[in-house]
Amino acid sequence: MKKILCAAVAAVAVLASFVAPASAQSRGGYPHVQIGPFDLGDARIFWSGVIVGGAMTGTYYAIEHKRFLNAGGGRHFNTGAWGLTTVGCMALTPMVAAAWVHNTEGRPLTQREAMGMGANCVVPFLGGLVVDAMFDANPQWEPVPARRRR
Repeated sequence: MKKILCAAVAAVAVLASFVAPASAQSRGGYPHVQIGPFDLGDARIFWSGVIVGGAMTGTYYAIEHKRFLNAGGGRHFNTGAWGLTTVGCMALTPMVAAAWVHNTEGRPLTQREAMGMGANCVVPFLGGLVVDAMFDANPQWEPVPARRRR
């Protein structure tokens, strides 16, 4: 019980310490997630990552309990289950976020948002920070919006 409590406290501390998801394209008027001084970005993008990440964590523990994908050969870590749930998270998170953003705002996800969510699946909370830093350092990576036909 003490280990579970320590892990939960550590997870909350990590969440409060780092800036995670990538920035949204249009920030005006839409709710943002604020934890202390950190702006975690568009609430829809953040919560879709949290929901899918939680589901994939539950899936990992369900597979780990059955032990039918023990590809890593280790006794305390199931590499096959980790790989399967990480790839599932990287595929499912942008789908959920794109449906949510399109339904509420009518726009597609940006490359920055989709890549940040995928990076957060591999390295939680730090992946999006690295993607944001890469896009901030290279503004030429942002696509030029296409003109609408009349």
